[in-house]
Amino acid sequence: MTAESHRVVVPAPVPFPRPTPERGTVEITRTTVPGAGVVHHFLTRGGQRFGVLVDGAGQRALLIYGATDPDEPEQRIALEHDEADQVAEVLHSSSVADRLAHLERRLAELLGGST
Repeated sequence: MTAESHRVVVPAPVPFPRPTPERGTVEITRTTVPGAGVVHHFLTRGGQRFGVLVDGAGQRALLIYGATDPDEPEQRIALEHDEADQVAEVLHSSSVADRLAHLERRLAELLGGST
């Protein structure tokens, strides 16, 4: 993996509303940044901000924002394709294998087979 020598300032959408407990969800917005790609911004119920930058070549980077500068990430973590897949797998509420097994059981039920 190679280190990148340039910094990309990725502006956060303005305004960036804080989620309320009534909404009970993560706030997600999408911003196109010319020359950088598309950034998916996330704001958790607890107020933590992070983003996922997807560049024109499909490379991904996690962007971690701090409280001091809402436009410039404090940390940028570049991910290779396989690394992004592994992180996504961990973030799923159930693994791909578990979801596949569930679909196979459901298909067997629909086709009249055993579970």
